Amino acid sequence: MANVAHVEQSLKHILEERANVLARETGCIERQRKFSGADLLQTLVFGWLSHPDASLERLASMATIRKVEVTDTALHKRFTEPCAHFLHAVFEEMASVVVEASQDVPLELLCRFQSVVLEDSSSIALPEELAEQWQGCGGSPGKGQAAVKLHVRWELKRGQVQGPRLTHGRIIDRSSPFKDDGLPVGSLYIADLGYLDWGAIAARRAAGSYTLTRAQARTNYWTPEGKPLELDALLPQQVGQTHERWVRVGKEHRHLMRLLILRVPQDGASRRRANLEADAKRRAQPVREQAWKLADWTILLTDVPANLLNLQEALVLVRERWQMEMLYKLWKQYGRIDEWRTTNPWRVLCELYAKLIGLLLQHWLILLFAWQDEQRRMPQTGTGGPRYRQFAAGSFCRGALVSLCPTSHPTSHAFRVPNEQAQKASQFRPTPPAEIDQLGFESLSWCVWGVMQKSPNWYNYPGGSHDLLSAQQPPSPEEF
Repeated sequence: MANVAHVEQSLKHILEERANVLARETGCIERQRKFSGADLLQTLVFGWLSHPDASLERLASMATIRKVEVTDTALHKRFTEPCAHFLHAVFEEMASVVVEASQDVPLELLCRFQSVVLEDSSSIALPEELAEQWQGCGGSPGKGQAAVKLHVRWELKRGQVQGPRLTHGRIIDRSSPFKDDGLPVGSLYIADLGYLDWGAIAARRAAGSYTLTRAQARTNYWTPEGKPLELDALLPQQVGQTHERWVRVGKEHRHLMRLLILRVPQDGASRRRANLEADAKRRAQPVREQAWKLADWTILLTDVPANLLNLQEALVLVRERWQMEMLYKLWKQYGRIDEWRTTNPWRVLCELYAKLIGLLLQHWLILLFAWQDEQRRMPQTGTGGPRYRQFAAGSFCRGALVSLCPTSHPTSHAFRVPNEQAQKASQFRPTPPAEIDQLGFESLSWCVWGVMQKSPNWYNYPGGSHDLLSAQQPPSPEEF
């Protein structure tokens, strides 16, 4: 648990004391004249946090809050390789700080587990000159040579973000820097198919934690006794029908898991196939026949026992992986971590690191001052964390920063998100739904069980379509 005093102490240590030490160690500040390491760090972090597209003039204006008078030309000369190394070092120290809310989200489903952890990654393409620092995946000549991948774990009960940890863009998800990090006994781990590793799943279960994942189209199945099992014979044919049974998966590990299957409506399957075609076109590869066929079903695998997580609840939780995509989209769309106004590669890296530091600080403030806000609910289900938003102008962020800011200088507008940016963010957020505890049909428009027991004609319900993919669907509807 991290309280306000703990975060205040961490900020004072990192943004002031460590900033000055790291600036000297990296060669960013050799002889202090106008800028100290703390001055430079806070000018860039709060400048880009307040205005993600800030010009040099605006950044120079931000420096006056630290009582430093500097021209935009002088600031431009600061964007060097040592400055990038300095900001990277500060970012890594910030990312190592554990900050979480003081109380769990009061949702019974989540409270069954010691923790509920989402993991995902996102890549950012960089100028080709940075290929030595961050190697990309290559591709066409002159493109994709430089990229950095952000890896994040997000705990849903108290909102703790682990990371972002940075790797070369070519690193696959299964080689995540979190791979060897254990989870508390009784935890639930949810990640995308890129993280599917039968050995890691078996090891996680042996350590006392659980996994919930979608199944790959090419997965092979065996009965608990070890006999081969044909998936086709298990697929329900009626929309809304389900099937559940214990199976073994993984050629080497033969890990025992529950297979959960739901037949989805036709329009949902059509959207999945459209996405498969789009993805295949992007990769210049044909659509896999088995993936095309299985688009009619949602197929999940979990080693959580049925008395702890039923099929309906598993579908609710696996959908929460969307929150990671929302997090990255907000960081990119509103924090603009993948945009810059320069061709100087070192300034690009400086801007990326400084923006990530600011977004981490913003997340800390949300956990400390808004986690118990009654409106902090996840889209669609209300599960697990804050309705992740950009806290706009007014007293909230300025007051929070005043209580935490390690500097004696006034913070003024340094932590204010512009009103127009906040308005755009509010348009992006879905309408808050009913809480997950209700688990009724109205609160889970993409689930079907809420009324299946009441009427055999549940799919004719007059409230509208009961596609598993509702009108407010995740960015990648085929992925849950």
